[in-house]
Amino acid sequence: MQIRFILSLILAIVVALFAVMNAAPVNVNLFFAQFKLSLAIVIFASAVFGAVIIMILGMISQAKMKLKIKELTKKNQQLAVEVSKLKEVSIIKEKEIPIVDSLLHVNQSTEN
Repeated sequence: MQIRFILSLILAIVVALFAVMNAAPVNVNLFFAQFKLSLAIVIFASAVFGAVIIMILGMISQAKMKLKIKELTKKNQQLAVEVSKLKEVSIIKEKEIPIVDSLLHVNQSTEN
C-alpha cells in the first residue's frame, strides 16, 4: 500500500512539474464553448478528472467484489450445514452397519 502511495506521489510531482514548465495559454474547445486557459490548469484538471474516474471505477469494482464475497460466504455457510448433516447421517449409518453385520452373522450361524 505504501509503494502505491509513493508512486502516486512521484507521478503527481512529475505532472505538477510538467504543468508548471508548460504554463502558456491555450485554447480549449469543450463541446460548443471555447476557453483560453493556462496549459498548467488544463493538465491539472485532466489529471484530477482521470483520478476521479479511476476512483469511481475502483469503487464499483470493490462493491462488486463485496457482493460476491457476501454471496460466497452465504453459500459456504449453507454447504457447511449440509456437510454437518451428511456427517451425522454417515455416523448413524456407521453405527447401523455393525448391527446389520452382527444380525447377518447370527442369521448365518443359525442356518448352519
